[in-house]
Amino acid sequence: MGKYRVRADFPCRPKRNKVGIGRTETGEELVLTNLVCSHGGVTYSLSATEMSEQSLKSLPADAWASNTLDGLRAQPNNVQKSSSRLSHLGFPAIRMHFTDTTAPSMDMARLSLLTDAGVVMIGTSWHSGAPEPPATFTGSLAIAPAKN
Repeated sequence: MGKYRVRADFPCRPKRNKVGIGRTETGEELVLTNLVCSHGGVTYSLSATEMSEQSLKSLPADAWASNTLDGLRAQPNNVQKSSSRLSHLGFPAIRMHFTDTTAPSMDMARLSLLTDAGVVMIGTSWHSGAPEPPATFTGSLAIAPAKN
């Protein structure tokens, strides 16, 4: 992701995809790069959306956090169980736990970080009613300056 190398310890070989997710107010296209794999009934994902420095400077951390949580709540099939604002790896972050009630119902835990190059999100999904997987995957997130 731009000036950063983003890494996580996946328990399986992830597949990579990119998808356009919209545009900023200035018309900048937003592209989500996603790594996903499933193992033992749990889906592991790491995604990044790179944004221009101009867009990020106009987005205070509190506004980003509120917009992120509002976007989660606006999805008709999502039921928020908990959220907390924190700092992770020195970046403003939000930890979210929610349920997607679309059949089959899935619980999701996500950690979203606002960096000075874009947004990084890491998390797990599992069938509702099954035990929550340990946070070791989320805890493996590393963000380091990219080597030129």
